[in-house]
Amino acid sequence: MVLIKFFSTICLLGVTLFISACPVERLFPEKVADGIARLTVANLGLMILGIKQQGHSDPNCNLLAKQPSTDFKRRNKSKERGQISWEFINCVFDFEKSTNILDDNQKILGTLSGKVTLSGHKTIDGYLTNNDAFPVIPEGEDSLQLDFSRVIFENFQAKIPGASKDMSIIKGSLSFALLIHLARSESLNLCSIPLPNLTFKNIVYDANQETLVKLPGLFGDYQVDIHASDLEAQQNTYKDHTNFLQGHMVLWGNNSIQVPSDRLGLDPSFKANAFAEDIQSITDLDKPASYDCPVDRFLAIQASRLLIQNIGNIALELGQNKECGPKREGMLKQYRSTYKHSYSKLKIPLQNCQLRNLEAKKLTTDCHAVKTYMEGKADITGNTIVTGKIIYASEYLEIFTDILRQDPQNTLFDFQKITLDNYTSYDVVHSEKLPQFLLHIKEGTLSAQVEPIFTESNKLCDFSAATPNVYFHGVTLKEAKSTLRLNLKNIISSDDLFLDFELDINNSNLSAQNGFYNKKGNWLSGSISIDGKEHHLHELLLHPFFKQKHFDDSYRCLVEKIIPPHQEWDPRENCF
Repeated sequence: MVLIKFFSTICLLGVTLFISACPVERLFPEKVADGIARLTVANLGLMILGIKQQGHSDPNCNLLAKQPSTDFKRRNKSKERGQISWEFINCVFDFEKSTNILDDNQKILGTLSGKVTLSGHKTIDGYLTNNDAFPVIPEGEDSLQLDFSRVIFENFQAKIPGASKDMSIIKGSLSFALLIHLARSESLNLCSIPLPNLTFKNIVYDANQETLVKLPGLFGDYQVDIHASDLEAQQNTYKDHTNFLQGHMVLWGNNSIQVPSDRLGLDPSFKANAFAEDIQSITDLDKPASYDCPVDRFLAIQASRLLIQNIGNIALELGQNKECGPKREGMLKQYRSTYKHSYSKLKIPLQNCQLRNLEAKKLTTDCHAVKTYMEGKADITGNTIVTGKIIYASEYLEIFTDILRQDPQNTLFDFQKITLDNYTSYDVVHSEKLPQFLLHIKEGTLSAQVEPIFTESNKLCDFSAATPNVYFHGVTLKEAKSTLRLNLKNIISSDDLFLDFELDINNSNLSAQNGFYNKKGNWLSGSISIDGKEHHLHELLLHPFFKQKHFDDSYRCLVEKIIPPHQEWDPRENCF
């Protein structure tokens, strides 16, 4: 999974800007003020992208790095909601002439030239973690804010493709605040997707220092002295504001000028439909876009997914266990006189099933070289119910020799009670040594019904080849002390970066389907209560980045036939 993408994109204002072409610009200060206000916002938007792209050798100046500086101030304790703030002082970004600013697809968004020196604070509100390398998980649309107390410009120029005009800031300074709105990710259910609707507040050109800008006019460039301003703007749409610009400016020492004078907003060519299309095209955005993503719900969803993985791997271990599972030696002899019919359901008690793995035990390796491990203790009571055609030793002796399983759904693990002690199971991909996610259950009682889907072996109508397609019913975990561990390696860090969450799972009632069978699959539903709060989950994705071909290929090398996922499949009509 991919756990978090907080600063992967910050979208730029795509504005069409209007500046008066009158050669006597001072006679039309309103039009000049409108143009400077719009160009100021556009320039700041491209500057933000530029400082993200360029980065900085000083971690405190690398404002939009995926892995932030550990030199921060914390408001409130870890494992609670609070705020983390970073201070940046005199951070210099020097853009060589015509530095191309690119988006994630290497498309040129504009060019920057000149130098900017930045001071201010970055703050993130949210859930405070126990790891200083990733101290906070944002919660809500206004959780990420950059407050630039001073931006000093030296021959700074931004050029934007499609804009008819551009503005050079020869010298001067301003201050402003920028809100980057983070929407909910479909895969993580966290506020991790930055939307192209930046909010600019309190854009104030310094009244104590003259700011001199250069603009193109009909008969050549002309200069404007900006003495003061107070502007706010909204790119695209956010809450009640769409394409919004308002405020005032003081130019050439004149009286305050209200902007915009033409009532055309920030971008006179703004099209709401184009913005809606941009939103729809954002990968992994939970649509319609939502800013409601509390961390406790995220933890509930991740814990539920990993709980399904844990019980699935218990069933996997028992399915191949020859001491207490359905394959144990002599298991069929006890049914000598119990079943008279050739087609029967056998209820096989799970006798003295005690899984003891003080160290990690490898259960299996799939066709992608993903290894599945289990460790800890699990004491199991319940039954395995196997359905199939009874094969007798002879026509006269009622001694079972085998069960011919003629239905893909031929086995049900009815786990009535599983007592867990420091139990966990997890996957490790072939290129890593540690898992990305795991749920370590220190203590707790688990019950569930697990129904794997089998495919044909090399014998016709013998459905005994195991697949990862599985149904889960009534997965109930009670009074469990657990640790949810996330590894953010390859998400925001090149090294292992762990976040641990201590969770009291009071109760759960979950159902799920791993893989697809008869046109439906990869879903998770039910409820889970953590730390006294109940979370209802409805038809969520069990695996957020599920791809059918990748799933099929994970077991294709182990079986004769894979299960056809997207068609009604009832092979029993050919087997009875």
